[in-house]
Amino acid sequence: GMARTGYDSARQQLGPFEASFAQGTYENTGGGRVTIKITDAGSYGNLLSAAWGFVNVDQEDQEGSKRSVQYKGWRALEEYRKRNQSSSIHMLVSQRFVIELTGQSIAMDSVRSSLDAINLDALARLAQ
Repeated sequence: GMARTGYDSARQQLGPFEASFAQGTYENTGGGRVTIKITDAGSYGNLLSAAWGFVNVDQEDQEGSKRSVQYKGWRALEEYRKRNQSSSIHMLVSQRFVIELTGQSIAMDSVRSSLDAINLDALARLAQ
């Protein structure tokens, strides 16, 4: 398992647009770290959804990869850099919740396992 080593939360408003987020950082005994951030996009979720619909990437080179994938029915963008074992997963759930996971000095499989721990169905229900 991984131990939580930090957390943060905030609410921000810019004119009619409001968003809030919560994030936690988790570290394993080998120094690998995963940060999980969930943002409730609230009133600007539809704008994000429109932009997110155009994201479609499949790229790989000697440095790493970046791909659009499906994860439990939701579109996601995965990125991995070999040099420092940095990875990230970004996804939008129900046109409202932005899920961001970033890993440092840790395998992509561990970042995916961290995503598995998030109840995406519960977030989707909150968006209704």
